[in-house]
Amino acid sequence: MIRVFYGFIFASVLLAGLLWFLLRTGISDPGAARQVNRVIQPGDMQVPEARIYPSSADSYLRQDLLNYWSARPLPPRQENLMVTAPRILLASLFNETRLEEVNSYIQSLEPRGVSGSSWRLNPYGNYNFTQSALIPMIYFFGDKPGILYPETLKHLVEEMIVEEGDGFNLSVPRTLGLVEDTENHILMTEGTRYLKNKWLFSRGETDPLYDNQENGMEQKLGGYLNDMYKYGVYEFNSDPYLAYTISALLNLEAFAEGEVQTLSRKLLDRMNWEYALGSFNLRRHPPIRRQYDKHTVTAINRDYHSAAMKVWVSFYKDTHDSHLDLAIERGRHVALWAAIMPYRPADKVIDWSMAKPQAYFVKIGRGANSCPEIYSGDPDFLLSAGGANQGRRSLILPRPIILFTHEEETDLTDVFHIMGPGEDFMQWNNTGVYKRFAVAAGPVRVPRTRNPLVNQEEWSVFALGEDHFLVTFSTQNLGIMTICDRNGWDAGTILREMMRQNPRERVTGGDFKQQDGMEISFDERAPNHLWVIRTVNGVEVNRQFESWPAFSSGNL
Repeated sequence: MIRVFYGFIFASVLLAGLLWFLLRTGISDPGAARQVNRVIQPGDMQVPEARIYPSSADSYLRQDLLNYWSARPLPPRQENLMVTAPRILLASLFNETRLEEVNSYIQSLEPRGVSGSSWRLNPYGNYNFTQSALIPMIYFFGDKPGILYPETLKHLVEEMIVEEGDGFNLSVPRTLGLVEDTENHILMTEGTRYLKNKWLFSRGETDPLYDNQENGMEQKLGGYLNDMYKYGVYEFNSDPYLAYTISALLNLEAFAEGEVQTLSRKLLDRMNWEYALGSFNLRRHPPIRRQYDKHTVTAINRDYHSAAMKVWVSFYKDTHDSHLDLAIERGRHVALWAAIMPYRPADKVIDWSMAKPQAYFVKIGRGANSCPEIYSGDPDFLLSAGGANQGRRSLILPRPIILFTHEEETDLTDVFHIMGPGEDFMQWNNTGVYKRFAVAAGPVRVPRTRNPLVNQEEWSVFALGEDHFLVTFSTQNLGIMTICDRNGWDAGTILREMMRQNPRERVTGGDFKQQDGMEISFDERAPNHLWVIRTVNGVEVNRQFESWPAFSSGNL
């Protein structure tokens, strides 16, 4: 018996060790799941919810997206079922084109793989991508037999959309429940399960297994969405995962009911308000979570969230601003969801996404083991902080601090920016943004097309629209950008005044006095868990940004 006991212990340890090794080496971003340990407080800003503006049910951009997808040839059967094929099918149904071909194609499909993240022991995962794209078909066209044929509907419900009942699961398949799956996978999988149940139950299915109130799905999915709202969206700004999180939430906002629908709308509202505050002319380049290899991306106009926002803006013809570029460079797959779903952002979100009506400063807290987003904005510019990594398993990808303007900037090389120290982004602390001020431990990178109006020693002054100057102080180890009002002054006067108020030893020692007299102290080499800004007018600030609320502003 003793040998059997110790043999069992040895086998268990060996199995656990093998599983641990496979998890560490076989799953992309192991442990990429939210930590439920500290509620993010709301802060001093309300998320806008009012919707009074009239919006159109259609727009040129919506129709352009439908035409783009419906014109594409269908791939061979069983290929490209994650993204491409379902969107071609869905757009064709909306445009009521190729209906015979589309219905025949759907009827020929078979389920492929299982839901949840794929990895070494689950090579055929990711079927949730397909199901999440199929579920809208039955809601939009299930009662339109001339578009979605009855036999096609039957095949979708009975064969293709396999998630159903009460099998709510948070784990990566074949990990013995040891690894929680990522937000986008959970939302797609369990959102599809919930919506299939609702469809069946609303059409006469009496088995309580399909009653989301009785089977616990309303409570479980609602609880998960509530955790996302309380503890923060884990995969914030993720590329590409945010696209699928948005799509899954749009499914639930459109077709769910009760708390699940309400929380889905609240999450979308908050995510879109964060976008409105952190973008400029529908461009943005914030810190992101997951996918370290994205550090080589320099485009600032190919954000997935921007693709969706461009579609939503296009529905407001009365408020359409012709200076905005609504061309979608990347992300037509998520843009299609924004185009077909009934959700519309709040009025204030639309306004602030299109143009900033006033100057503002905001810190967006992202919770434990994360980094914040920090923005100083104005109708004419936006300073966008780049964040800081919190250790390799935090999966935080910091970005450079960027100055957006009304120039037609599309790449990092087109904008003033600071990154550093060095090229190793894992070492950057690019949280050093305050009102009209930015600092980091590297030089200010100047676009090739911009020349200073005046410069002296480490100082330069650049034109920034008709009302402002950009003043920079730049050495190999310290870069500062500050925005000054013209107020009838010329560039030379501004330069002399800034240099008089900020002797070199004062600046390199971590102190800076702005044009309006505000004094800021900073530590450009601050540890990655602290805000670079130390004091404002001699008053210490809260540098522990993991404790910051969802929004801190004071002037909105």
